Amino acid sequence: MVPPGPTPIARIPRFRTPAPVTIHPPTSQPSQVDSAGEQTPQLAEQSAPSTPFSDTISDGVDGTRVLSATPSPPPGRHMQRGRRERSLSPEDSERRVIDAEKITMAELCRDIHIGRKSTVYDKLQKYRQAEKERKRNAVPESEDERQLRLKLEEDEERERKENAAKMLEMDIGETAVDGPKLRVVGGKIIVDEESLQVDRHERDARAEARPEDIETADEYKRRVNSASWSRRERVERWNVAETMKFYDALSMWGTDFGLIAQMFRGRSRRQIKNKFNAEERKNPTRVHMALNRRLPVDEQYLKNEKSQ
Repeated sequence: MVPPGPTPIARIPRFRTPAPVTIHPPTSQPSQVDSAGEQTPQLAEQSAPSTPFSDTISDGVDGTRVLSATPSPPPGRHMQRGRRERSLSPEDSERRVIDAEKITMAELCRDIHIGRKSTVYDKLQKYRQAEKERKRNAVPESEDERQLRLKLEEDEERERKENAAKMLEMDIGETAVDGPKLRVVGGKIIVDEESLQVDRHERDARAEARPEDIETADEYKRRVNSASWSRRERVERWNVAETMKFYDALSMWGTDFGLIAQMFRGRSRRQIKNKFNAEERKNPTRVHMALNRRLPVDEQYLKNEKSQ
């Protein structure tokens, strides 16, 4: 029994005339006879490619459409995009003035390339260029130099805290001394007459004896961003020479990252382990070959590295 209600309308499928597609026929094998006595051709089994492919239809020379397969990126990995280049500013950008009645806040949030260039920008660009040159020509510090630098920084920080504590104690002492005092005489509380007078010579002498903590701040050398107070250690990129040296160290010491770290000045055991994990993901075959290939230990090279 059909339930009451509106009769559903069947949707008529829309057919489109397919374009002619040129596909190479698969290789056939000798036919076999089925139970009905008819010959059924057997197609050659083709193994699925290891790399995923995406079908692309393009126009052929004779007007037909050709189906081609192109490799697609593996799942879970996104194509890296380069940084978008900044558009050029107009020639008269410093002489242009915005119209305050027509411009919107959304337009001001973007770089409209209008206005004078600040002198701070020029100084900052010069400092960045000098910093790049310094890093390019700098020699990486050894582990002993790194430990010495950290010790000196700790000593300076401790001395700064001690000076700050002394200044705070002197400020508290001066606050207690500079002001009227009360004393008890004959069971009565009276004001000390000497505390009503201030000895300026003694006050100036105490001020001169106060330790000074002067810190010169350079707004161009100290760049503050979202990662300024992060505990994450900033690591320099590995170049090709260091990567080759890393594989040689794997062949010498295996996965003893502590010994490998001694061959790289300025790099810790944690950085060596992270490099191993990254190379194992990108080049597992090369890492496997480096671990299976054993190289003799170069003791003279290690002595030279430690002496430097």
